Amino acid sequence: MKFPVDWRPYAFQIPLWQYLYNGGKKAIAVWHRRAGKDILGINWITASALREVGIYWYVYPTYNQAKLSVWEGMTLDGRPYMSFIPETAVAKNQQYKQRIVFKNGSVIQFVGSDRYARIRGSGIKGAVISEYSYHDPRAMSSVIEPMVARNNAWLLYLYTPSDDMRLTHGEELYLKYKDDDNAFCEIKTIEDTCDESGKPLVSAQALTTVDMTLEEIRREFYCDFEAYRYKRADQGGTFVDQLRLAESEGRIGMLPHDPAIRVNTYWDIGIVDYTVVWFVQEKQDSIDVIDFYINRGKDLEFYLNHLKSRPYTYGRNVLPHDMSRRQMPTLDTRLSEANAMAEKLGLTFEVGRKYLREEMIIKVRELLKVCRFDESRCRNGINGLYEFDAARRGVHSNSTRATDIVEAFCYLAMDAKTGKQRELINSGNLQYRKVINDYNALEI
Repeated sequence: MKFPVDWRPYAFQIPLWQYLYNGGKKAIAVWHRRAGKDILGINWITASALREVGIYWYVYPTYNQAKLSVWEGMTLDGRPYMSFIPETAVAKNQQYKQRIVFKNGSVIQFVGSDRYARIRGSGIKGAVISEYSYHDPRAMSSVIEPMVARNNAWLLYLYTPSDDMRLTHGEELYLKYKDDDNAFCEIKTIEDTCDESGKPLVSAQALTTVDMTLEEIRREFYCDFEAYRYKRADQGGTFVDQLRLAESEGRIGMLPHDPAIRVNTYWDIGIVDYTVVWFVQEKQDSIDVIDFYINRGKDLEFYLNHLKSRPYTYGRNVLPHDMSRRQMPTLDTRLSEANAMAEKLGLTFEVGRKYLREEMIIKVRELLKVCRFDESRCRNGINGLYEFDAARRGVHSNSTRATDIVEAFCYLAMDAKTGKQRELINSGNLQYRKVINDYNALEI
């Protein structure tokens, strides 16, 4: 195994380098901030270009980042990133085109995924995806990954978790490959990284004096995909207090499905965003949220078949209030046609109540007081509730995964009731009817 001249990786970086050097095709390195991700990436793509002639891409979230990070970036000790690319091997350094042409014919092109419509091409031998969690997911799914798969190229993802759920965030990719024997996939926190002398790259003691929230520290230096669970209510966590109370009271844990009780589902259907389904059993003293599902880019028939594949007997299935006016990309899903499809599978749909934002917050907070969650099956849904910030909830075009999760939960909050709550409501109605009957009797 060889390394470039005038550079050697830290000990913790060597397994990744070795995997790629030996022909590995898929590597996911979720490393903490200041762990030397881009230094390794630049050295690896340079070594690849010198070993095998071809076109290689170094992809940043934006074109401007590519321009600044490579051509103007430098290490903490002041060494320019460009100095890692040996001048003697370079034929043309075309900064205006964001590319380097080597004497052997290889080309490294530095691009931004924000301009993904302009970077279509063919024949690449490998690509480094820097800060993957901040990339536009459309660029990854529609351009870069298909191209890499077509050419059997290697793909190296380097990133720290993102704080923006509108973007890829990075957790899904990590979970997909963490147990894949054919991929390299790992997380490195500040507890896992040292320099040549054994000194931590970032010490935990140093973090006690930084002007960062606990949420930011957990995300940036401990690669915590669920860092928003450390957010305080006054920092934008709309439902944080209610969720933490549920945890402290033991209402988030293992929650088995009761076959004797029907399961109701509450949906938010995305056109270009996520489709979300919450699975709920209404008990006498609690609302049991036993399951959760999220996906996107699928038609309604796919989701209906997914429901039938689960071991539940369904009751009510509540869709968004505007369902009768909406269509999914590849399948007409007006309410009448949705029901026509559902009836073939023994299901029926109804439309949820429309709500105002202020009403939504109140209703969700009230419901969370009586909710129990299965922590394992509902993990992604609970995380979305933790992450949601009502102050940042904008128009539909600004929708995030968290807002889609909460939208579906709103229909649950507007509708679901415990057995005791329904008894009180029915009791109130009986008392009301008795008063009316007594009043009418007096008139007679």
